[in-house]
Amino acid sequence: MLILGIHDGHNATACLLNNGKILGMASEERFTKVKNQGGFPIKAIQWLLDENDISQNKITNIAFAGKINPVTEVTSNKRLRHNFISKISQYLPASLIKSSLLNKYAISRLEKKRKKLDYYEAEFKELGIDKNKITFIEHHTCHGSTAYYSDDNYDYERKVLVFTLDGSGDGVSATVSIGHKNTMRRLKTIHSYDSLGMVYSRTTAFLGMKPLEHEYKLMGMAPYASDYQTKISYDTYKKYISLSEDGLSIENKTGRYGNGMLEKMKEDLFLQRFDGVSAGLQKITEEIASNWIYNWVEETGIKNIVVAGGVFMNVKLNMILNESDNIDNVFFMPSCGDESICLGAALETYVKNNKKQCNINKLKNIYLGPSYDDNQIKNILESRNEFNFKKYEDINSHIADMLTEDKIIGRLYGKMEFGARSLGNRSIIANPSNYQIVSKINRAIKMRDFWMPFAPSIIAEDATKYLVSNKQKFTAPFMILGFNTTELAQTELAAGLHQSDFTCRPQLVEKNANPEYYDLIEKFKNKTGISGVLNTSFNIHGYPIVNGPEDALWTLQNSDLDAIQIGNYLVTKK
Repeated sequence: MLILGIHDGHNATACLLNNGKILGMASEERFTKVKNQGGFPIKAIQWLLDENDISQNKITNIAFAGKINPVTEVTSNKRLRHNFISKISQYLPASLIKSSLLNKYAISRLEKKRKKLDYYEAEFKELGIDKNKITFIEHHTCHGSTAYYSDDNYDYERKVLVFTLDGSGDGVSATVSIGHKNTMRRLKTIHSYDSLGMVYSRTTAFLGMKPLEHEYKLMGMAPYASDYQTKISYDTYKKYISLSEDGLSIENKTGRYGNGMLEKMKEDLFLQRFDGVSAGLQKITEEIASNWIYNWVEETGIKNIVVAGGVFMNVKLNMILNESDNIDNVFFMPSCGDESICLGAALETYVKNNKKQCNINKLKNIYLGPSYDDNQIKNILESRNEFNFKKYEDINSHIADMLTEDKIIGRLYGKMEFGARSLGNRSIIANPSNYQIVSKINRAIKMRDFWMPFAPSIIAEDATKYLVSNKQKFTAPFMILGFNTTELAQTELAAGLHQSDFTCRPQLVEKNANPEYYDLIEKFKNKTGISGVLNTSFNIHGYPIVNGPEDALWTLQNSDLDAIQIGNYLVTKK
């Protein structure tokens, strides 16, 4: 089966699945250069078809993630149904808003409208896609499928608890299921009205940032708050959202929804400090999400869990779960926001059509995007006379030398990584032991908020030099998990740690997953004794991570990077 998976909402994405093996996966933003590009991912789909030399008629199934119209632009004034529900929510009892009859009616109407697919007519025609091959997979089923089937410990006979938790999708904000024998039996569905993710996203908007994009900035600010300021905001949030009496569900206690909740925040959080608001929100999020999961583990007796959904992009929450004695094993779907549900739609479609005969390719790495060979790179460089460039037989040794001299390098090498995290192939790298580099990168290259930490890429075998874990679990290839750090890390990796609590969000680099990046870090280690490098995404703030050589050259031209590596070429400004 050759399945095309599509997510056409905010940060639109597409993937191609061939008999359980991922052939490729990419975000539309990397091709359009528009951050979090929404809508139909036509350029990503075209790349998948061209890259794999596949004609449209060979695709057996097209799986859309989500059953109703998605959010394609967070700030759009056309989000009529969201704005309408927000306004009326304060005048209606929660029981009515969440009633099954009302929701079945609303979703059936929206599904009917969606299935016409009139607004994608031009895109389908351009791609030559047969609309009869299209199926729609419910949003949280897609999230659950990514976590259940991508887990490195996945086994047909193994029972796991599958948790999804996000802002909203198809009228749902969270689910609990048992994954067993290639099925997910849902135990609990939590309505969008009771969304923990919505509280986080509305607070992001309240603090003047972009919801569904800048939540990580609040998490980054939280450790700077005093206990006093944290408690003020935490006590406010306790009145907003809590666990149900049995501890198995989440309940919105405000009587408000969406922008209605935002208006309430303007009253309740007025004059509370920015850092205190961030810390109070982070604390209530960690408390509710972790206890909700622990209660379900106790309820079912299943201590192996997998998680997905945008709330689990919160690495501090994930750190708590990873360290918990209540859980035996936990898998965090990498880049588990809505961008990955194109894969969930494809996986769910594959499994439904193959039953026990599934041969699912476990997610060992997510280098699934475009790559460029040296001939392509050379042709592009020769067409641009504003740069100096030179090819190196052993470019990793040369880059390692430059890092020891505190140079800041943009690195484009091999296949582009999928998702929100740069994992070495589309990264800006630097000497992690020089904290002065942080201000230079923030001021002259990334143009981002001063309080935000960077992250380290560390040779996996040397994890214990720098990371602290009660369980001694050091499997973290995707930058989706936080750790406390050793005193040595606070010296050798100073620029890659959070400067308030000295935690970090590492990428542990395994040789078989990315041999070239591993080799570069190893050469840096041989020169300095330091087993890691600072790693941040290769982009200027507000722009997507670079895709190809032209993007990398534009970033070099518009920043103060010292140099960039493109394949085996080193490039500098003239």
